[in-house]
Amino acid sequence: MTEYFLKNRISAIMLCASLLTAGIVSMFRLPVSLLPGVECPALSVVIEYPGVAPDKIESLITRPVERVIKTVNGISEIESVSEEGKSRINITFRSGTDIKIASVKVRGKIALVRDEFPREVQEPLVMRYDPSERPVIVVAAEMTGADRNGVREIMETRVKPVLQRIDGIAEIIIAGGELREIHIETDRSNIEGRGIAAADISGAVNSGNINLPAGTVAAAEGNSLLYIPSGYRSLSEISDTIINSSDGKSVRVNDLAVVRFGARERADYSRYNGMDMVTLFIHKGGDFNTLALCRDVRQALASFTDVRWNFIYDQGEHIESAVDNALRSAMWGIVIVILVLSFFFRRSETVLPVAISIPV
Repeated sequence: MTEYFLKNRISAIMLCASLLTAGIVSMFRLPVSLLPGVECPALSVVIEYPGVAPDKIESLITRPVERVIKTVNGISEIESVSEEGKSRINITFRSGTDIKIASVKVRGKIALVRDEFPREVQEPLVMRYDPSERPVIVVAAEMTGADRNGVREIMETRVKPVLQRIDGIAEIIIAGGELREIHIETDRSNIEGRGIAAADISGAVNSGNINLPAGTVAAAEGNSLLYIPSGYRSLSEISDTIINSSDGKSVRVNDLAVVRFGARERADYSRYNGMDMVTLFIHKGGDFNTLALCRDVRQALASFTDVRWNFIYDQGEHIESAVDNALRSAMWGIVIVILVLSFFFRRSETVLPVAISIPV
């Protein structure tokens, strides 16, 4: 083979050029990720029991399920997390395990103890679990002079829609902060004295906050659907909603209750450096280039100049560090080879072809 290329230098040059071209194109076109895509034989069992403390979840659900699941063949590891209202059990199987058969066996084992659960426990959910499916970016948001309500609302209404337009993002989870909602606070003695129940107020508000279809309008370019917008646009409109009492008299909501903005009961907490923060968990979907995705996300977040971003985890930085480390190692390898060959051969016609062949 060596003799052939020595006699056919044009073929050797063309082959090297082809390899270089393929390498350069691949460097810019191939997707880059921190971990290789592997098929992990693992399952995740999620069982919800709303409103129950973690210690009760552990004793009533997690431990009984673990006790029956561990009898399934091929399991290498079981990991469980018991939190308020939910039990999550991650099951990892040995390599080569048929995950479909394992899933059927796990469901069968759970069915053996399902009748022992309290009636309020929801149906167990068994799904594929991939330990590598972690967020590519975890970032905490902080705004000067804004409370938790304002930061969470800005993340939901301004930041999240911008990020959702980036190709490659599969899911954006926002944790922490408080969601704003409208509270209608009634005086029990007042509404009972007027012969009105709390359900009457709720029904009147619900019926006044709907969009009604009004048919179609024919036009030259086609038919258009027509809606009558009757949804609430301010607190005063809710306060002016009319309620019919049992004695036939009509009263307004503000005669019976106080309508104001409040905070929804918190379902999650997020802290960074001991401080309450609103945190974004950004997940990648498919085989998109993780490095390019992280760069697009950082660029999009930088456009919100009124928000201070604290990057807790950025997979793109780890990838860039790994790529830079590989490039530095390759460059030092080339330099060392050239120095060693130059020291022993001291002939450029011998050193140069070897030095060129390494990057090729």
